[in-house]
Amino acid sequence: MGELKDMMDLRESRNKAKKTQAILSVATGLDQGYLSRVESGERSLSPATAKKLAAALKNTNAATLVFSNRSAMLQRAVDRGDVAGAIEAAKSAYKTAEANGWTDDDDGDEALSELLDAATKFVESAASGTYEDGETYGVIDGAGRAPFV
Repeated sequence: MGELKDMMDLRESRNKAKKTQAILSVATGLDQGYLSRVESGERSLSPATAKKLAAALKNTNAATLVFSNRSAMLQRAVDRGDVAGAIEAAKSAYKTAEANGWTDDDDGDEALSELLDAATKFVESAASGTYEDGETYGVIDGAGRAPFV
């Protein structure tokens, strides 16, 4: 699976597979609007739905899609200065990884650790009053995605 910064998110996987949201919607039976909200981090992606998407895309796996989705959710929380949202994204990533055994392999454990570290940095900076809009906290790149550099 690799590090978070190396993981393809749903949009990248879909584009690499040369599929539009509409085509992926038909292939999976998922609403196109839902796919759009998952890509932007507005909606959480369940492991079952991620498996369905991964099967249709054929160039990724469920764990990669879920971790990149939680990264996008964390990114949205950071962009809004939303501590509770950042905590929720981290908690959701941890619970999902545990429930699916994704912490049992080195790559999954590493990806989860990076996501939790970035969330912790953001929450600590907000709690100490040092948070500033545009600060990276390990989660912001110029494209507005979560590379975890």
